[in-house]
Amino acid sequence: MSTHTHTHTPTPTHTLSSSE
Repeated sequence: MSTHTHTHTPTPTHTLSSSE
């Protein structure tokens, strides 16, 4: 479960940075 959260956190952040 801990791994799933860690992967879900950088996912949306990376997309936002790319959009900017």
